[in-house]
Amino acid sequence: MTSAREGRRLAVDLHGYGQVARALLPFLRTSGIRVATIRDSTGVRITRPAAGFRRVFVDATSPKYEGPGAKAWVGTVVHALEGGTPVGTCNKAPLAIGWTRIVRAARKGETTIACSATVGAGTPVLPLLRRLEQTHGIVR
Repeated sequence: MTSAREGRRLAVDLHGYGQVARALLPFLRTSGIRVATIRDSTGVRITRPAAGFRRVFVDATSPKYEGPGAKAWVGTVVHALEGGTPVGTCNKAPLAIGWTRIVRAARKGETTIACSATVGAGTPVLPLLRRLEQTHGIVR
């Protein structure tokens, strides 16, 4: 958990404004984490200054596993990581279709990709996959 002092130094660029994002917003506020932007499929909903804050890209978008939109979103995540912006996601789609590119981008940008999600009382598998990839590599 982030302390209030550390939280004030973080500014979230939230992508998506569905159920997950709306559930996350109160937690961010009570943690003292600034919401710099909220973007959804219609564009930017909220924008606030965040000079001097550490930006974090949070992906709470709906998953797209196929088509140009899916590939473009992987590119968006890769671009953020390559630029040194940490990414946190509950969207499994970009990880499923672009894992190798995303991991390379995080290494290139010297930052991190963090992921976790539970849907329908399922077990969060993504942190396990990340640990496996770090310790043993994942072939398939």
